[in-house]
Amino acid sequence: MTAGIAFDPANAELVEFEQVAPNWKTRVKLSEGAVLEVEVSVSQVFRAGNDPNTGYPVYNVAPSMVVRLISADAKLRKKALRPAPAAEIRGFA
Repeated sequence: MTAGIAFDPANAELVEFEQVAPNWKTRVKLSEGAVLEVEVSVSQVFRAGNDPNTGYPVYNVAPSMVVRLISADAKLRKKALRPAPAAEIRGFA
């Protein structure tokens, strides 16, 4: 939010967009040993108006986030209530 501009969905304009670079991804290793991959992409862009001080357009972005478990220590795992088929658990042997 820019100073003086509050996002008002009733007056915002949905703006079409094209992705010009790949989605942003990062991997994080948690203190308990698990490794997560987080991928962020933009699902919608709204034009919220203009900044009263500069006149520049102000945008509100609706992100979409995907979190994947890359690895987890055996001590973090519990017995599955419903064993998954082998194809669903590849990489977690």
